[in-house]
Amino acid sequence: METNEKLTVMEYVENIVKFAEDCKLREPFFEAVSQEISYLSGYLNCEKTEAVFFACALAFWFDNSDFSKVFNHLGMKEFQILINPTENKGNILCGIQN
Repeated sequence: METNEKLTVMEYVENIVKFAEDCKLREPFFEAVSQEISYLSGYLNCEKTEAVFFACALAFWFDNSDFSKVFNHLGMKEFQILINPTENKGNILCGIQN
């Protein structure tokens, strides 16, 4: 099912970001999350280092933006951002739970 794949992508992004802290992009980091980085780089059709930068940029942009205020304003308590890069459109989808 396509939804499970998208949730898996976000779980991989979260794992990459968690392990990336203070990693200095050294080999042990890439070994620790090799499955996540390989999956994300394949999903985004980019190099492994680019996938790491993408994951960190997405996480920090989301954490530091006012984007969550939109969902709070709509009365939605929990949400998850899902990336859909199919057909080079880069759509952002949202899975929402009230």
